[in-house]
Amino acid sequence: TDEATLEAVVQKSLQDTIGTATEAFVDTGVMQDLADKKEAERKAAEEAARKKAEEAARKKAEAAKKKEAKILATAQKYINESGVKISAKDLLLLARTIYFEANAEPYAGKVAVANVILNRVNQGYADGTIHGVVYQKNAFSVVRRSNFATKAPNDACYRAAIEALQGRREVPKN
Repeated sequence: TDEATLEAVVQKSLQDTIGTATEAFVDTGVMQDLADKKEAERKAAEEAARKKAEEAARKKAEAAKKKEAKILATAQKYINESGVKISAKDLLLLARTIYFEANAEPYAGKVAVANVILNRVNQGYADGTIHGVVYQKNAFSVVRRSNFATKAPNDACYRAAIEALQGRREVPKN
């Protein structure tokens, strides 16, 4: 019966081994399920964060568009009051450039900046437009400022631009 005892020990050992292997296999499956669940949660969180960022960017762009429309409306008001022939975008760009170049200068300095830009437009610099002249490489470094494209110029800058367009000279014509 030593043989029977040996057979029983082998059977018990085999059952223990199979049981341990089965538990390990089940544990591995459970672990994989947990890993899959965590991955799904991570992806869902990433997607939610992406959507939230997109919504925030959309709202920011919408607010910027509304602000720009309001600023353009102000430029149009100056055009309507003065009768000068210029687009609201060009007047706004001219006034912004004056603001950044000469806001701390006396009024004559503001008009002088407008004169310089208009002289260059009349001479055909860049593409002969206010936009082309202002954004011409190395012409006006202020265009590289982060808030250049969003800043609302003040009343003095608009008035200086309008007066220069109407013929006021602080810089001789070239």
